[in-house]
Amino acid sequence: MMCDIFLYLVVYVVGFLATLVFLIFFGKKIGIDYDVPRNYTNYDDYSSNGEAYLAFSLVWFIFVPATLLIKSILRLIKLIDKVKR
Repeated sequence: MMCDIFLYLVVYVVGFLATLVFLIFFGKKIGIDYDVPRNYTNYDDYSSNGEAYLAFSLVWFIFVPATLLIKSILRLIKLIDKVKR
């Protein structure tokens, strides 16, 4: 169980950093530029799209423990079913 949590955290951190590094080095070359000037009127409340992606990324810390909790409950249910038989 502890190994699962550690694995999720390692995968999350490595994936997050790899995505940031990729976007920093190759983002403008492939047409992804999050720092374009705001010369249009309809944009979101974030001061930049970078903040929106950071906020979305940080929300995953809520989902990882919730997923682990659900998996633990399902494993407990399977164990109870095995004990009943």
